Amino acid sequence: FCTLLLAYWLAPVLEAHQDPPKRVRIQTQWVEMSHTQFTELFSGDTSTDTKLYNATHQLLTRKKAKIIHSSILLTRAGESSSLGSIQEIIYPTEYDLRSTLPPSSGKSPEVLPLWIPRVRPLGSCPPAFETRNTGAMLDVQSLTDKSGKMIDLRLVPKWVEMPKMVRWVNHKDQWGNADIKFPLFYKMESRSTLTVANGEYSLVNVFNPMDKNGEADAAKKVLLFVKATIMPLELPH
Repeated sequence: FCTLLLAYWLAPVLEAHQDPPKRVRIQTQWVEMSHTQFTELFSGDTSTDTKLYNATHQLLTRKKAKIIHSSILLTRAGESSSLGSIQEIIYPTEYDLRSTLPPSSGKSPEVLPLWIPRVRPLGSCPPAFETRNTGAMLDVQSLTDKSGKMIDLRLVPKWVEMPKMVRWVNHKDQWGNADIKFPLFYKMESRSTLTVANGEYSLVNVFNPMDKNGEADAAKKVLLFVKATIMPLELPH
């Protein structure tokens, strides 16, 4: 009886050592190119993701395209993981404008447009702040098949930028310019469920980026590639 009980308790441990969990390495590349180059790229043979990536790699070699961000994440198959290369932008989201308008403006709070934020007196802390992460972020979950040739991915890549500050209210005081400004954000984001070949790059999305003023940039395209590779686990001898 003791032998059977011991075998029952050790079975999961022995099974784990015989078949350790698979590790998957996720690589992403954000590639930027001109809209003209993008059109020429897809006018060629792009019938497979491998051919498309090889053609894109040739553009990178000839400096007709550039990698604007890349990342590598090692995760365990079947589990969710995330990474981020970010900068935190903290900004006020609520003001009280009633006591900061200069008397010479000739405007009272009652006639101000409703969309103007409330601004508190200068020198006091705004009542509400918000934090927004800018940069590249990735949430991923991977599943492998028994053959080890195909990998299922659930991807949520995100790219957030703050191109400029928008001035809502012009104001000057005895110390100089005290305009009320808010950040303008834009993001490129997708949610994808796809099956990729082990160790091969696949195209996830094509994005339309924004320019430095936060306006749509019709002259550029951003391609997002992903590669998932099953990594062997070297057990100690």
